[in-house]
Amino acid sequence: MEIASLAALSLGLVFVRFCDGDITSKILQTMMERDEPQLKETWRRFMDLGLALLYLGKFCYTFYYSLFELNDN
Repeated sequence: MEIASLAALSLGLVFVRFCDGDITSKILQTMMERDEPQLKETWRRFMDLGLALLYLGKFCYTFYYSLFELNDN
């Protein structure tokens, strides 16, 4: 669990804001394959953080451009 969690965190740090579908699916697949006791470990938080970093700031980016398009009309 430690290695997978740190790998997910590393990928999240490298690909911040890229929303890479391959990386996202691999992290989610790894999380779904784990047993319940493993998911309650502290290391799971690093996996969650790596997944969150992939989408960091995308909501603000989308929100800003949707407002920009509304103001053009």
